[in-house]
Amino acid sequence: LGDAESRLERRDPNFSRATSMHTAIAAHVVHTLLKPKNWKPPSGRSFDFTPHELVELCEHAEGVLREEPTLLSLRAPIKIFGDIHGQYPDLMRLFAEFGSPSHTGDLDLVDYLFLGDFVDRGAYQLETICLALALKVEHPDRIFLLRGNHESPEINEKYGFRDECVERLGPAGDAVWRCFNAVFAWMPLAATIAGKIFCVHGGLGLTIESLQQVASIPRPIQKAEGPLMMDLLWSDPAAHDSVRGIHLNAQRLGLDNTPDRPPVPGECTTYDAHRVDDFCRVNKIHLIIRAHECVMDGFERFASGRLVTVFSASRYCNTYENAGAILVVDRSLTVIPKLLKPSEATHFGWHDNYSERPPTPPRARTLQVPAAGGKELEAGVGPPMRLRNPPGQGEGSRDNGRGVESMRNLSQSLPTSPLRRRPQAPAQRPAAQESSRGQEQPNWSARARSHAKSLQK
Repeated sequence: LGDAESRLERRDPNFSRATSMHTAIAAHVVHTLLKPKNWKPPSGRSFDFTPHELVELCEHAEGVLREEPTLLSLRAPIKIFGDIHGQYPDLMRLFAEFGSPSHTGDLDLVDYLFLGDFVDRGAYQLETICLALALKVEHPDRIFLLRGNHESPEINEKYGFRDECVERLGPAGDAVWRCFNAVFAWMPLAATIAGKIFCVHGGLGLTIESLQQVASIPRPIQKAEGPLMMDLLWSDPAAHDSVRGIHLNAQRLGLDNTPDRPPVPGECTTYDAHRVDDFCRVNKIHLIIRAHECVMDGFERFASGRLVTVFSASRYCNTYENAGAILVVDRSLTVIPKLLKPSEATHFGWHDNYSERPPTPPRARTLQVPAAGGKELEAGVGPPMRLRNPPGQGEGSRDNGRGVESMRNLSQSLPTSPLRRRPQAPAQRPAAQESSRGQEQPNWSARARSHAKSLQK
């Protein structure tokens, strides 16, 4: 593996996506690791793949990511994941509860978008990033990966990823770590959904003014340096809507108090609700979805609902009792949070000792829209968030003219999602279950119909 990095540099820049879609190593990784209901941690911190196999996976993944733009244009329906941070048991729980990215799961019905921070902090970072890259290689038009602030060598060298590579892969671990970071340099930085929702890891900061500004950032980017990268990957919303102005991010800078001076481009900042409103108005965006911060309910609104933070790993670093969440965006661009309670059963997904690298504290809990009866949010489905100006029929969504049954585990979220047929095996539905677009025909069992009639009487 001595020339692993140079192998990536010498690769054909015109590498074809078609040659990388169904590689044996990607299929092997997905088959081995994607086990939502019965995954078990390997014994003795071993890893299922050799360094040579991981370098091959990196080469194929880089080939796919090279062909994507810096700013992705995606469609609904789509599921959005926040920070995972190597908490692989929670990732499997999310797949088990709300559908997994496979053809036996819900991949034919909904796309997947990950907002970055796959590595660092957690105990199973190799499993997390290898599965994400393998899924991208296998399903390049269904799985989408954005870069987070931890997908940079100057960060993941200090916060655990390099250590895990060396610990679990031996002397070749350092070369494999460098190969992963060569892939990270090609990851897209942001995405839009139906032209109405802007997705990014961090936020707007001081310099992000337009979508074109983001789209024009050249790649590869080895280190997340400079004003644009700092704002996209590191900036945070202000503590609450009443804060005004753009300020230095005292918490991330390790300061007790915010300095009494204006920030300059390239510094880590917090931005206020007016900044969010201005960006949305200028770019005709209705909602910003970002990750980057632990939030106690798994998701949190800001700027009167114009911005939502999502964090998918629960019980962050075994230090905070936060829930994890994903966001489901349906065809009408209604956003439905899916919540995962913290569990003792997955505490082993985090490293035990953070004395040298304490986790960033979560955002102070702000008022969320209450659930029915005014109770706190429970695990399962959170209250939907509808855009202020929803799109017209079919705008930004897939529509092949056929209605289908609800998704397996997203029935409450996507009642009329269109079926995306696999080319080799088109899905067929019995005529009795066909429904016209915009109408939902309940498919009750005889017992359910009898029970419903008794309730009506």
